[in-house]
Amino acid sequence: MAKKPTIPISVVCRDANELEDLAASLPNGSPSESLIYTKWIKLKTVMRLTHYSKSSIYRLIQLGEFPEPVHISPRHVVWRLEDVMRWMSEKEGPANDEVFGDQ
Repeated sequence: MAKKPTIPISVVCRDANELEDLAASLPNGSPSESLIYTKWIKLKTVMRLTHYSKSSIYRLIQLGEFPEPVHISPRHVVWRLEDVMRWMSEKEGPANDEVFGDQ
């Protein structure tokens, strides 16, 4: 039997609360097998999640150390939530435990 086609869906969330509401509205709290949900978040949400300033985020992007934003129009950028969360989890890895000590 042929596999169902995947339908990409992108959502722009204004803040973390809206993102949590969206996740709660999904069946069983997760996407169905036939859908791919790409959650886009705005700069303010990225700043809140990472605790970094706008200038720090853009400096890290220039250094190739932070996920690139998605340009959805000439003057509007968003980030894929999964890219930012992956970056954050990499920062929490074992290498950082050695540098900062396991607290």
